[in-house]
Amino acid sequence: MQGEDLISAPPLLYAECTSVLREQVGETLSHEEALETVEDLFSLPVYAPTERRIYTRALELAERFQRKKAYDMQYLAVAELQHAELLTLDRGLFDAASRLGVPVRLLA
Repeated sequence: MQGEDLISAPPLLYAECTSVLREQVGETLSHEEALETVEDLFSLPVYAPTERRIYTRALELAERFQRKKAYDMQYLAVAELQHAELLTLDRGLFDAASRLGVPVRLLA
């Protein structure tokens, strides 16, 4: 689609969004609204690559940046491997991307 950006993220995005939606049930969303939002999530034009190299690179990055877990590093690995800009709310992820030379934008 000309003029539109492609959104790429590791498949982990779907699990994380589902978890956040569940946390909001009873707070800001009903169960039915959460279900509808999951359906909306899967209608978005998100490319979720599953290549093995994303996961091996995430482990390498977790080691380099001394992270106990590699979840967030999956997002950085996807951005790096696809030569894409990383958008994040996470200051630590922003710093890691900056140190790696991956274009990054800190939101909020």
